[in-house]
Amino acid sequence: MSHSPGHGMHHGSDTTGVHGMLLFGDGPFYLSHLPMFSPPHNYQAILQVTLEDDAAGQIRNIHAHFGRDRLLTVRPETFAITDLSPMDSSQPRTEFRGDVVHGHFEHGGDVVAANTLIRVDEVVTFRELSVGPSGSRTSAGERDELAYLPVGDADEELFLAHVITAAPDFDQVLRVSVSGGHFTRTELERQGRPTITIGRPDLPANRLDAEETVAGRSSAGQHFHTEVEVEVLSEVYFMEDELR
Repeated sequence: MSHSPGHGMHHGSDTTGVHGMLLFGDGPFYLSHLPMFSPPHNYQAILQVTLEDDAAGQIRNIHAHFGRDRLLTVRPETFAITDLSPMDSSQPRTEFRGDVVHGHFEHGGDVVAANTLIRVDEVVTFRELSVGPSGSRTSAGERDELAYLPVGDADEELFLAHVITAAPDFDQVLRVSVSGGHFTRTELERQGRPTITIGRPDLPANRLDAEETVAGRSSAGQHFHTEVEVEVLSEVYFMEDELR
């Protein structure tokens, strides 16, 4: 994403802007805000959403013809991204309109559903990212373990979203199969949403790759740890340049 006026207009602590999002899943659908380490885009936010029937049909048609991992993005109407936060002191925003784009909305993608209504069913995660100087955590010795957040339902489609921390970092969404843990929607609602850590420093070069199978650990809080095996079916999205 760029810092063009259309994409990043904001004043002070105002988080108003055009907050482009990755769209993934085949129903339920998910939106992942495409973050940067500069205001107003310094938020990692993942939403489960419902789309209008026409938009959902267009997406499934693209999946049927081009595969389920085609890049799809949403260019939403202008709003303050903090309005989506469950911790918002006022009523959190529950819907907005946007263009569904086959490809990247800033790089020549094709609009397949214009001004469609998007309803927010669940805020999977909403985290403010530190706006610090880039290059502060560049060596493997200064990095935490590679960590991912489960998104979706193991009985339908399960994804892992990389947990973004501080610059330089990377954004990544993977379609996966995980054994050794219970990642159905029911279990996630009952136990809370864990993180899955991989025994590697959290660097782009160490990220999980398509068709890779690795051991990991699922952690919910400080006292609940489960050994799991992650099979990466495909990489849905990867971006490093915007998070340097």
